[in-house]
Amino acid sequence: MNWEKVKASDVNQYEDWAYRQNDKYLNLSAFGDFDGDGKQDHAYLSKNIKEGKWGVFLELSSLGGKTRIVESGEISSLPRMFLQTKPPGNYPTLSCIHGSAPSANCGASITLENDSFEVICSEASSQTFFVRNGFVSSFYTSD
Repeated sequence: MNWEKVKASDVNQYEDWAYRQNDKYLNLSAFGDFDGDGKQDHAYLSKNIKEGKWGVFLELSSLGGKTRIVESGEISSLPRMFLQTKPPGNYPTLSCIHGSAPSANCGASITLENDSFEVICSEASSQTFFVRNGFVSSFYTSD
């Protein structure tokens, strides 16, 4: 495994750093109860220099600290990537990716009963990830 967590020094030389400094919600990680077990979970940005990729890893407390990668992209876009925790609620969607959870209900909007986290690419897209019945799914809120 050549993945390591992204640090401020990995992205602070880029112009989007000013946005991170001014908006506490645009972070390198997000914390919340993503799976509804009452315990805090963690999503965070990592980098793999050897493969030239960034990745978002999800660590669920219910899995004893095991992590899984839920999204990745080219390392060149890393300085533009942000994470944000979102509270339970009803969210409009542009589309829904079911992954391994084909029973997830995705339409014009989706109601989330637990916290979720948003992966934002500055001036580009926004994708919200949520856990339902043990499966990680996502939907786009902007493209």
